[in-house]
Amino acid sequence: MQVKREQEAAVLEHCSFAPKTGRPPEHRVAPANQPVTERLHHIHDDRRRRLERKRAEQEAAALSQCTFAPSLTSRQLQDDVGHKPIHKRVGDLLRKRNEALTKVRLAAEEAGGHATFAPAVNPRSMRMASAARQSRQRPMQKAACEDDTAVDRDGKRSPGKGMRRCRWVTNC
Repeated sequence: MQVKREQEAAVLEHCSFAPKTGRPPEHRVAPANQPVTERLHHIHDDRRRRLERKRAEQEAAALSQCTFAPSLTSRQLQDDVGHKPIHKRVGDLLRKRNEALTKVRLAAEEAGGHATFAPAVNPRSMRMASAARQSRQRPMQKAACEDDTAVDRDGKRSPGKGMRRCRWVTNC
């Protein structure tokens, strides 16, 4: 067997062809002397690294198309340093608001205590409202007059003016 190997080596010595492709093999084969589980873990780790590298390249390509870049001034950055979110400030804000309302209420009570606003009402509107109030206070019922006199809504009789004989009246 050793003799056969020596003969093959002698034949191969005279062969000078060696392909040069310029690229390494697509994937490295894990050493055969390792157990199967370690080789599979090694292959999995290599595959995971390649996928992560490919994702990073795709993200970089996508971000290179994004041209927006916000410009922050130093003053904005300084303002953000002392800023508290609203949920942490709500107690203080409510307390301040209630104190201000209490001060205004106390000042109003000390000044006079009573409201001084008196609206100006049109005299015609006042007459209309009082007339409506009076008409609501009188009980009205539907009745027909016995004689030829007509009665209007206010209960005034007027003889023979062609008014209907049956109207809303207070009495006949």
